[in-house]
Amino acid sequence: MAKKVYSLHLMHASLHLALGDGATAADIAYTIAQAPDMCTYTETAGRGQLFRNVAEARGYRAVAMDGNPGEKFVYNPDTVRLKDQGAIQCNAAQGSDPARYINWIRVGFHGEDVWYHTGHWLPNPAKYPGRIPRHNAMSNQMAAQVRKHGAGDGISFFSGDINSDDQSYPSVNYNQIMRSNGLLSVWDENLVYPSTYGSSTIDVIGRYTPDKQVKNTRYKVWPRQNSDHKFISAWYDITTSQVSVAGGDSSPTPADAGGGGASEGGVTVATTPEPADPDFYVTGGNISWSEYDDATLFHLEQAVDDSAPDHGNLISD
Repeated sequence: MAKKVYSLHLMHASLHLALGDGATAADIAYTIAQAPDMCTYTETAGRGQLFRNVAEARGYRAVAMDGNPGEKFVYNPDTVRLKDQGAIQCNAAQGSDPARYINWIRVGFHGEDVWYHTGHWLPNPAKYPGRIPRHNAMSNQMAAQVRKHGAGDGISFFSGDINSDDQSYPSVNYNQIMRSNGLLSVWDENLVYPSTYGSSTIDVIGRYTPDKQVKNTRYKVWPRQNSDHKFISAWYDITTSQVSVAGGDSSPTPADAGGGGASEGGVTVATTPEPADPDFYVTGGNISWSEYDDATLFHLEQAVDDSAPDHGNLISD
């Protein structure tokens, strides 16, 4: 079969737990308006039904993670087929810090299995050195999961709020761990480091470099919305020998919303840096970690192949 190339649009949005439902719903709606195939979110506790409502009203599906309500996914059922989901704990709860997880979904995309992983790293290890071992443990676990799912014919991506500048503090081994395991953020791949929170680059999307059929073609930092983080996008061309597709013969053209304060392609548009809040990272959002609990979680019925029904709309918390 002739090889074909399809564009995959991934987004990540670090939301702000202290915001009200209205502002959070507006932020979710904004990400969906950019037409990602998949988007990951952090700081989402207690808002599973909100995600479901906003996503389904716009033709998307929401996925909440069993046992870890801090992260969510939305995906476009017209372009990808949800096949599976999972989570693995990296750190147990300790003091004011909650347990940390790597979360992932597996989707069918034009005949390929694609994994998208996300996580919310421990806040500001450079400011609180005692957190460095736990921060590094999460980096190691993310690397292990991305490598595991990227083996063989799998295609593997990662995202998240790493809570440490992607250019890396000398005392934090995030970059060393990720690069030595073949994980490369879109910022390191393009050697650009636009601000995503204050003047720091702490929100990432990246790929598993041994997946030679994957090529980054574009990135974008979107203008800030209600959250204190800017949302980010990365587009990847995926070359496949498969002709069968999950959601049609053509991939959607990525939305190209402009506006001041955005970074796109290899060019960073000048912005006015937002002042950093030195107390923000003490809790990860100026709110008690004790509120990182959802009352109810519903389980995802497991789909096993591209022909299985789409069960993403069953998920809420």
